[in-house]
Amino acid sequence: LDSNQFLARAVFDPHGTRLVTTAATGIIRVWNVVRGRHAAHDAPMFQLDLHPPDNMPTVAAALIGDGRVLGASGTHVLAWHLPGTPMAGQPADSIGTHTGTVQAVAVAPDGRTAASVGDDSSARIWRIAHGDALAGNPVLELAHPARVRTVRFASHGRWLVTTAVDRRVRLWDTERQGVVPLLQAPPGDVARLAFDPTGGRVLAASEAGVVRVWNAVDSGAPARTLAAIPPDLRDLTYSRDGARVVAVRGDGALVVWSADGLDPPGPPRATAPAVPAGAASPDGRSVVTAEGATVRVWDAGVTTPRRVLSGHHDAVLSAVFAPDGRHIASTGADRTAIVWDVATGDSVVLRGHTDKVRSAVFSPDGRSVATIADDGTVRVWNVNGTGTPLVTPRTNVPLTAVAFSPDGAHVAAAGGSGLVRIWPITWTALMAAVRAAVPGCLGVQARQTLRAMAPEEASDAYAACVAAHGRQHAGR
Repeated sequence: LDSNQFLARAVFDPHGTRLVTTAATGIIRVWNVVRGRHAAHDAPMFQLDLHPPDNMPTVAAALIGDGRVLGASGTHVLAWHLPGTPMAGQPADSIGTHTGTVQAVAVAPDGRTAASVGDDSSARIWRIAHGDALAGNPVLELAHPARVRTVRFASHGRWLVTTAVDRRVRLWDTERQGVVPLLQAPPGDVARLAFDPTGGRVLAASEAGVVRVWNAVDSGAPARTLAAIPPDLRDLTYSRDGARVVAVRGDGALVVWSADGLDPPGPPRATAPAVPAGAASPDGRSVVTAEGATVRVWDAGVTTPRRVLSGHHDAVLSAVFAPDGRHIASTGADRTAIVWDVATGDSVVLRGHTDKVRSAVFSPDGRSVATIADDGTVRVWNVNGTGTPLVTPRTNVPLTAVAFSPDGAHVAAAGGSGLVRIWPITWTALMAAVRAAVPGCLGVQARQTLRAMAPEEASDAYAACVAAHGRQHAGR
């Protein structure tokens, strides 16, 4: 999928069948992943050019579960109908308006509520479900003393966090009457912001290096200072179980401490600046770091690494845990990726890239790992190294990001040129792509060749396809 624009954001919908991208120039595109044929000329199913004013941040788009895409144009919050939906081709639904330029929008997890913030110093909550009697009027308006820049829902959808140009973080209960925020962070430029996995706590780190946490359940509880770290904070994240907090300093060192603040931060772990933040195990009890050509696994609160993994012959560029925490994938400038068994230290070296391997990501089931490299290809491997990897067509630019769809059926990769490509990687997804591209049923002989079917099985399958889809013969 070629956007021909520098991308500001790319997000799958919950079903993994569509991808919404927002370019820095204000162009919103929605791509049909199943229909796409991983060719650079594939057209998006929806495109909208918002032409934001100069020096204004791009409004991030969000997909609504009923087949609309939420965004903003000037002071208006709008929902555009996607092709293939009953209202396709109709004018966009007006969700509501602000008295100043809208800066950001968000959709609650239930898909029935949205929030928008803007230069009128307000956050507004809207009902967006079709037929809702309250649609078009804000059900809640949250006043701020300054222009509001960002908005985000907690995972349960009840709480909302906003940041404004007065350098304060505010957490709101959208089900509570009144306009008083549950918390207000003290003044200070907020460098990083995160909800814990339950949505019950909000974490904020200031550019001064102070990390604080608030309990959203107990609005009267004061904020607790978890740590004071150097001001050059690069990233901040919760572990998946919410038990640990991991911060990455500007010098590449990782600091880990308990999310309840009872355990003091552990000593910094040295890591290469190229290794991204969030390299914590799913249970939050371990962290993987890299220094030079060596990968280290640390247990929280322990000053000696639990395991030192040596196998790369040049700098390690990324390291990440598998979803079950039992394996780690590291990539390096030596053109290899290595899958490590955390318990034993055993490794499987994945060779095939012809340039630096920049990043790796595990599939949701942990059985596959996808890698991207400066050679412009994506490779999808079995974690045990068996079989032949799936290799995508080479792009003309180095790739910078890779992700699996939530169902693991597709892999997407992007580069700094604005190029996004999506490939089906499971048999079901491949067949869906074939059916979208080929008007007829696959012939008997083709089924024998491509699917290794016996003659009778291939004949029966062809007949079933014709009966089910009314397709004509697509070839022998």
